[in-house]
Amino acid sequence: SKNNIRLLTSQTGLTDAWVQAIGGDPLAAGTYMGECPEEGVPDNIKCEVGDKVFYRGSPVINLKSTGFFYDTSRFLSPKNYPLTNHHPVRVEFSYTLTDGLRQSRLCGGPHGIWFNDLSSIPASPKLEYLTLRGADRLDGITVGLSSGQNFDHGGSGGNSYSLRMIPGDYVTSVKLCWGKKDQHTRIFYAQANTILGHSVHAGTKTEDCMTLTAPGGYGMVGTYGRAGDEIDRLGFIYAQQEDRWAPQ
Repeated sequence: SKNNIRLLTSQTGLTDAWVQAIGGDPLAAGTYMGECPEEGVPDNIKCEVGDKVFYRGSPVINLKSTGFFYDTSRFLSPKNYPLTNHHPVRVEFSYTLTDGLRQSRLCGGPHGIWFNDLSSIPASPKLEYLTLRGADRLDGITVGLSSGQNFDHGGSGGNSYSLRMIPGDYVTSVKLCWGKKDQHTRIFYAQANTILGHSVHAGTKTEDCMTLTAPGGYGMVGTYGRAGDEIDRLGFIYAQQEDRWAPQ
């Protein structure tokens, strides 16, 4: 193939688990380590196969590969022959949470177009205002940050309800309700609550509801989920907030 596999690491931030396992430094262009034999069990992992595992973390998760294995010996015929000329690859991972950002679980259905504000969250984000749009269901949501960034998802229908943060205030929990519309599960209702006791809501409550709560000291600064003309699926991104009782 004329495709340059190095583009997957240089342009997308992906890590080749095999390269990491043999020392962590990508091979120079033209370097040949030798392909693993198609027959038999590889003696070690220094030979290379075409079946690759690439990975990367996120602003929320530090992801690291901790083990790389060719598991050919686990998939042999009764006569001890490999079942295929593709050597099974197994990679083990460990992860830790990054400092300062967290994500909630998701509520709602699998329809609509995927969105995620996570990669656009600035350093030390603070919520300036939250707008919910809805009537029978939750049509849209807008998150405005003090940095001037606005994250807008869903449609423009419904009535608009906004809550502007005062100093020291931030959203700590959101109650979501969902139900069926045209055989699709959608978010019907949202109510956001702040640490100082303020709230804003839009839509219509259903029997299926859940309150998503930020970890202590964290506030909502973004969203992720699925949407079209309405909000189909919704979760929240939280950032650590300054202690409002700390001396200024």
